[in-house]
Amino acid sequence: MKFTLKVLPVIVTLALVGCSEPTPDEYIAEAQVKITQDQTPAAIILIKNAIQADPKNPEARYLLGKVYVERGAAEAAEKELTRALELGYEPNDVLPLLAKAYNLQYKNQQIIDLVDNAKNIDPVVETSLLLYQTLAYFALDKPAKAKQAVAIANEISAESIYSQLGSAYLSMSDKQLGDAIIKIETLLSLQPDLPEANLLKAQLATLNKDFAGAVTSFEKYYELLPEVPQSRIFLAIAYIKNQQFELAEKHLDLLLKINSTQPFLNQLKGLVRYQDADFGQAKIHMELAIQNGLDNVPNRVIAGIIATRLENYEQAYRYLESVQEEVPDEHPTRGLFAAVALKLGYNMVATNTLIGSVGLTENDMPILSAASVQLLRDGKLAQGKKLLSKFDSIDFTDPMKIAQKGLVRLSLNDLEGIVDLKKALSLNPDLNAANVGLAFAYINNGLYAEAIELGEKWILENPDNAEGYILTGIAYSKTGQNEESESMYRSALKIDKSNPAANLYYVDKAVKNKQPEIGLPYLDIILNSHPTNMAALGKYFVIQHQLGNTDKGLVPLLKAINENPGTEKINLLYAQALFTSKRFIESIETLEKMEPSNRYPNEFWIVLGNSYFFTGQKDKALNFSQTWVKTAPLSKLAHLRQISINEEYGNLKRALELSKTGQVQFPNDPQFTVLAVHFSVLNGELTAARANFDLLTTEIKSSNLGQGLEGQILLESGDAVNAFQKLKRFYEDSPSDRNATFVAKAFKYQQKLAEAISFLKEHIENGVYNISHRRQIAELAIGNNDYEEAALQYFAVLERDGNDLRALNNLANIMILQKSPVKALKYAQQAFDILPDNASIMDTYAYSLHLNGETQQSLPIFRKAIYTDPSATEIGVHYLEALLAVGQIDKAKILIASLKTDDPALVAKIAEIQSKI
Repeated sequence: MKFTLKVLPVIVTLALVGCSEPTPDEYIAEAQVKITQDQTPAAIILIKNAIQADPKNPEARYLLGKVYVERGAAEAAEKELTRALELGYEPNDVLPLLAKAYNLQYKNQQIIDLVDNAKNIDPVVETSLLLYQTLAYFALDKPAKAKQAVAIANEISAESIYSQLGSAYLSMSDKQLGDAIIKIETLLSLQPDLPEANLLKAQLATLNKDFAGAVTSFEKYYELLPEVPQSRIFLAIAYIKNQQFELAEKHLDLLLKINSTQPFLNQLKGLVRYQDADFGQAKIHMELAIQNGLDNVPNRVIAGIIATRLENYEQAYRYLESVQEEVPDEHPTRGLFAAVALKLGYNMVATNTLIGSVGLTENDMPILSAASVQLLRDGKLAQGKKLLSKFDSIDFTDPMKIAQKGLVRLSLNDLEGIVDLKKALSLNPDLNAANVGLAFAYINNGLYAEAIELGEKWILENPDNAEGYILTGIAYSKTGQNEESESMYRSALKIDKSNPAANLYYVDKAVKNKQPEIGLPYLDIILNSHPTNMAALGKYFVIQHQLGNTDKGLVPLLKAINENPGTEKINLLYAQALFTSKRFIESIETLEKMEPSNRYPNEFWIVLGNSYFFTGQKDKALNFSQTWVKTAPLSKLAHLRQISINEEYGNLKRALELSKTGQVQFPNDPQFTVLAVHFSVLNGELTAARANFDLLTTEIKSSNLGQGLEGQILLESGDAVNAFQKLKRFYEDSPSDRNATFVAKAFKYQQKLAEAISFLKEHIENGVYNISHRRQIAELAIGNNDYEEAALQYFAVLERDGNDLRALNNLANIMILQKSPVKALKYAQQAFDILPDNASIMDTYAYSLHLNGETQQSLPIFRKAIYTDPSATEIGVHYLEALLAVGQIDKAKILIASLKTDDPALVAKIAEIQSKI
């Protein structure tokens, strides 16, 4: 304890001495020492301590502002320097630094006002201020004012570094780059660490496309001002221009951590990711740039290119479409836009874009060729020929491109393509595509002698090439020289035993001779060597299917799929084979693995849609037809399919709406107007039907189709006699189920029920089985009191669909009329089990129970039926019979008082029952 007491005062004394606070001046003095030792962070702490001790110390504020501005922390520097001025610090010291802080923040007007308001300034300081004013005027696009500021600075001191720097900027503004470079190099030899001089040197190097030199100067600028965000951005841009993408990305990532949505930074990051082929990330950053303010033409173009690389063609189309009116006709974006439009099936958009483009070269041949092929598929020959005229402005030198041009011309029925192919062969006699194209051009245009001559020449020059023999064989067959033709195919097989074309010749010959099994060995040869040959796979399945060996026919397809799982064409062919085999579920499973795309042929949409239909997946069938239209909005077949599937499901109002949409989408196609007439009739909109009918041409109106449409309108207008002949004529020309229905209705409206029945039965025998016609015959037979015929038709319906409610309910009623209550109950109960809340079905079931002696069981069902449909007098009459049968007289009296009807038969029945009460 004594020891502790002795030392305690000493310890306390030392502690008190150690805790004495330095004065602000001492903090500032120590900070200045730290600055000279390049220990700026420590200096900042000391200066802040001085300010904490004396917030109104002007020197501390000035010194902190100076440190901040030298590090590039412009906003903080502005705050401290402004406060230093307010506290009375020397303006000659503060103003140059404050002007620099404004400059770093692009506060150009503040710089101008600062210089204009400065009074009694030292000449050297004034030249520095005039430099920043010069830069501000340049930034505000006021070059005259900038020149004036430089002139004033030169008058004060032409030797000042700031005057020299202003003069260099002036030379750059006047596009005297060489003079500016000399001035800035001279200045930097005197002041190598002047940030503004290094920035100008970097800018001059960029203008001269000296990107490596720009990088060096921007690196120096960044070294001098590391806390200025712009210095990182300038350096990142320089790295990108010099293709140093990895270095650029390091700076961009640091900046994006501070502000992840900054548009310009995201634009640069997107460009870097694009260069690294990281299109997914490139897309994300370009979209952030666009969404946050940089929605300009270059960015939309880049975003469109990235989306194209990602095969997101819809998005690419939207971006590229938005710039088409803003780029010149010769802009390369037009070609890309046309290619994307073709991918999406927007063939006319692609065509019009190409037609409107100028400056096309032979390198654009692939897209021109693709557009021409699409136009040909769409039957747009006129537009194709218009596109063909673009070839005339192109100077072709490449034999392959000339051959492509020739093939396109020929596809559009322009025989000048033959000239192109000959020219291509003259430049390169071994060009296979030109030889094949020319041979087929001769064959397709009936120039068989020329084709044979070309083929024989090809054989002579290339005797070991099977192609010459194949083409010559085709030409011989066209002229009926079958022996010579077969001789060519035999020669081809001697050269190449597995040649697909030659083997397929013998397959087709076997099928033509009605001996398809003879063709199977040839298909085996092809598939052993070419297991993915589409023609061989298809023919093999068809033949085996015809021979009753469907499963065997699927084996090569399954093998091809297993070995090439991602091949869309093979998967589609396999699905078609499954569909043909009525294996609809498997067909669906195969095609659902393929994401819907406008690249797919019509067969994809038709097979999958029909598979949904045949498996009873109504919602999927309807939704899929809608997906087809959305995916390929310019596909006429897609629109027609959507209309037909809605008609199949009885959605006649929707079918009419879609027909009207088709009229707008395809204004020059009368087929949709025809459909609008038809569905207007079916929806009872006869005025609209007549209006649409009037839109048709005289030629269509007078045709069998037009007469049929007019017959439909007349029929629904009540003129069955005049309608009949027109409808019959249309049916004879086109004996479809739809047309048969109208003819039968015309018979019915003339009270010719027997004739209607005979007509429909004959139609069914000659056509495809149709449940709706069976129902129609049954109902006509009921109207004709031929219950035997009606029952037979309903039995046929139930064989196809055992749960058909109309057939079950009506068949039960027929059995009641035929005094077969047990059979009636069988069908009525089946219908009731399917739809127990329908009034008509409840009535039939309850009445069947009553007739079978189960009256007590029928009463609650009758009660529910009459409650569901109080106006159904027939249900009430049946209920009355049941009530009387069990002696419930009071309930019968109450019920009979509520029954009202004008039907003579029901009136008589009610009177009969009333007499018994």
